[in-house]
Amino acid sequence: MASIQNLEEVMEKQLQVMKQLQTVTVFLQNKEGLREALLEAQQDIEIIQKGLFSMTQALEKMKNQSIVCKELISLFTELDKKIIHMSNNVPPRLVEHFARSQPQESKAPIIKLKKTSEVKQPEANLITNDMAITEIKDCRKALFREAEDTYSIDPLTQEEFQKIPKYMIGRQTLDTVNAFVGIINQVMKAKYSLLDLGKIGARKKGELDLYLQFKKEESDVKGAGKEKIYFFTAEDYQREIKAKLDKSKLNLMTVLRHCKRIHELRTGKNVRYQVLTTR
Repeated sequence: MASIQNLEEVMEKQLQVMKQLQTVTVFLQNKEGLREALLEAQQDIEIIQKGLFSMTQALEKMKNQSIVCKELISLFTELDKKIIHMSNNVPPRLVEHFARSQPQESKAPIIKLKKTSEVKQPEANLITNDMAITEIKDCRKALFREAEDTYSIDPLTQEEFQKIPKYMIGRQTLDTVNAFVGIINQVMKAKYSLLDLGKIGARKKGELDLYLQFKKEESDVKGAGKEKIYFFTAEDYQREIKAKLDKSKLNLMTVLRHCKRIHELRTGKNVRYQVLTTR
């Protein structure tokens, strides 16, 4: 009985070996077809990889745009508060002085202001003359103008992108390059917003050391004449984006240098990237 069981085990093992040999034979007989199938699969994987990369870049661009939108909403909210406050607190002497400075025929009707104790809610529109409203708008623009135009670079146009040599741009797309432009503008805004606070503001924010470092770097870089140079460093980029300027990003920097968006300033081992604007 034991010998019969052993014989069955041997037969079963032999059957398994035969099945494996049959599988190997099928693979060997169809190796060309399998090779083509693997190549097609590889191409499909590369296409999926490119699609994922494009989606990642698009999401990164949307993230940057979302940050900018949030900042704009915050600025507009603060601006509205300031405008309402200014409208509701126009000094009576200023209104009278404005009225006296106008020619007799174009004087605007003036609403006489009551004392603060007698007024529960101040009038919003003290001056109804169209010219006065225009001047208020111009004043608003002058008071709250952003300084970003002086240090933010423009995205590349389709025409500029098409003129970039193929060996330089490689497989990068216009969206990828412009997304990187947005990141650079984000780094510049973070740096120069801190500098705009001044020493006291930087101390209140707890970033006095960083402010002093920026001021020292600025003193080391002198422009031609009175021209102010706006620049950032690899350390500024890493501090703001939490990532290094890796090889792919440095390749994009080469593209931006070619398109006259940035310029390298080298002092020994120190490299500073000056932004070039047309404004």
